[in-house]
Amino acid sequence: MVAAGLTVFFSFLAITLIPVLLGLDDYGPKYADMRDYHVPTVEVFAEQLPFPDFTDYGSATTPGLHVFASIPVRIFGTSETMLQTISCLLGAAFVCVVWWFCARLLPPWLAAAATFPLVLNSYVISGSIWFMTDNTAVLLSAIVIGFCIFYSPTMKHIFAVSAALIAAVMVRQISLWLAAGAWMSTMLDSGVLKWCLPESQRKSWNRGPVVAVSTAICVSLALLVIFFMSWGGLVPPRFQTLHNSGMNSAVPVLILTTLAAYSFPFLLVQSQRIKQTPSSLRILAIGLLCGTVVGLLFESAPGVEQGRFGGWAWIIAEKFPVLGGRSLFLVLGSAAGGVAAAALHVLVANRTERRTQIVLWVFSLSYVLAMTANSQSFQRYYDAQVLMGIAWAIALSRRPGPTGDDNGILMACLFMSVVQLGLSWFSVYSNILLG
Repeated sequence: MVAAGLTVFFSFLAITLIPVLLGLDDYGPKYADMRDYHVPTVEVFAEQLPFPDFTDYGSATTPGLHVFASIPVRIFGTSETMLQTISCLLGAAFVCVVWWFCARLLPPWLAAAATFPLVLNSYVISGSIWFMTDNTAVLLSAIVIGFCIFYSPTMKHIFAVSAALIAAVMVRQISLWLAAGAWMSTMLDSGVLKWCLPESQRKSWNRGPVVAVSTAICVSLALLVIFFMSWGGLVPPRFQTLHNSGMNSAVPVLILTTLAAYSFPFLLVQSQRIKQTPSSLRILAIGLLCGTVVGLLFESAPGVEQGRFGGWAWIIAEKFPVLGGRSLFLVLGSAAGGVAAAALHVLVANRTERRTQIVLWVFSLSYVLAMTANSQSFQRYYDAQVLMGIAWAIALSRRPGPTGDDNGILMACLFMSVVQLGLSWFSVYSNILLG
């Protein structure tokens, strides 16, 4: 098991840290963001330690990661390479956490295969090569979600959930979306919500976990209120024109399209199992209907002014007709995503208790709603969460033993990894290597 985890860890470091150490990173908008915003913010905080000024600074996010990174800068001095190394280690920690939860239900090397599409994802890679908040936010969200769905809500695990929730909100204020799923995971056996579970799956309710999570949510809300009052808005003053410009209706459509594209190989090798599941056709039809309604209901025309650009989905959408403000490609992608979500639900429901299914849906819907509140719909906001969800769906739905389908899962994961590697080559490595 250790060998598989180390392979995931060092493979990720190899493809991210080596370009940093070789100096092959002076390129593109992410480098510009790091150079112009994140590094100066860390430098200012390092000078101001132990009492940094949070009233206005060079990042649109809460300052947790920048304060954390300012400590080594204060000790050793400013170094972009040192900050990028920290970013690479945080990215490696993220993919290892995803692998670790997968390995609770999958053989270690199959868990590694399920994680490798995430390891090779262009946005996870670029979020590590350049010092940004992306991978730290998803690392902390992985800890919160993973403990809630792979473990019973005992006090030991809930303390980890609570600490990670507060830290996630301190890294990105929008991470408060994690609160609903964390709270639900502790409340399902309570007198209020136990009706959601079959009687055979109910457990004795423990007030301790819900008190711990509720306290963490209150602390997170209190911190956000303090920042809101200090900033006069949801982001520091210098970013309020850009980031406070309203919701982006294209987010659900783009997430569903991404889910359909990335989960297709796995669902293809599981198609017979899905067909053999009772009521699967009805569930798939509901998914198709919901995905189609979402695609038709929400505007999805690509455009820089609407914050709808960047990533393969928007590039393809620009090539397709737009009817009534709806991209034809994304309407079809949303419908396919509805079917994909329904198919994943069928597979996971076959192998898990209802509590896990409920918590997964609460986390998923909370995430989509929170992302919709952002005025910008960039694909880099969603790729890591979608691929993490697919990896964990593979783990939660696997049938072990001689009736299992590990070979098909392995082939699907390898294909998904090759696709991600190709996308990473064209969007990251070809640029930093070839200029």
